Amino acid sequence: MSTSIDHGDLVGVDIGPTLPVEDLAAGAEAVHAGVLAGSELIAEYTLRQPAPRQWVAIGVVTSSAAGQAPAPRMLVGRGATRAACLGNLARRVAALARRRDSEGHPG
Repeated sequence: MSTSIDHGDLVGVDIGPTLPVEDLAAGAEAVHAGVLAGSELIAEYTLRQPAPRQWVAIGVVTSSAAGQAPAPRMLVGRGATRAACLGNLARRVAALARRRDSEGHPG
């Protein structure tokens, strides 16, 4: 099951748990995977809930721009809810995009 995500300039999809249902039923921690994309940056992330009211998203940000692509960057989002965590990661990706634009970096 996938979920659409909209965070301002970034849109994406959360593709849902990456564990088999039987592992989830046995109490394994669900790991979600997804993608946030906006302008020329793409963040592929994994999302975990290591404790109640604690969500962590780890994203690897790359550029989809033509020409010299910068090295991938890792950004981390966190929050008390899944939505807050993804919003935090999305704000960090958007801030990176604005900083790159202001510095004149390609991609």
